[in-house]
Amino acid sequence: MAFTGPVEDRLAIRELYGTYSGAGFAGDREAWLDCWADDPIWITPAGEGEGVEALKVIWDGLWSAIKVMAFSAEITAIQVDWNFATSCAYCREVSNWKDGKTVRIIGRYDDELVKQGGKWRFKRRRFTMHIDEGA
Repeated sequence: MAFTGPVEDRLAIRELYGTYSGAGFAGDREAWLDCWADDPIWITPAGEGEGVEALKVIWDGLWSAIKVMAFSAEITAIQVDWNFATSCAYCREVSNWKDGKTVRIIGRYDDELVKQGGKWRFKRRRFTMHIDEGA
């Protein structure tokens, strides 16, 4: 994969990743949901969801157990084609859970994005676990 397409779109997609990461750090469900398209698909080991309501259920389930989270991503590719894009990012997540455990994971997101209302949003995110330091 590579970085292709208009620089303005690639920058906006990078900012979307930043917003997504910030929402994870803050535990801000509404900011996190605002990163998604109207008809999102999220595929992770924590669950699969299709549609905004399903994503809310997954988020609420995770955050009922998580006390605090750190989340960051390194984007390794963005390919923009008009109002559609694909991208890849590796992420590091560390979370402290209410039961006292700490979870540390590293994985890869393969993403499809759409531009809706002039704003880039995640349409489909697939997370693949690479390293799980203990759950």
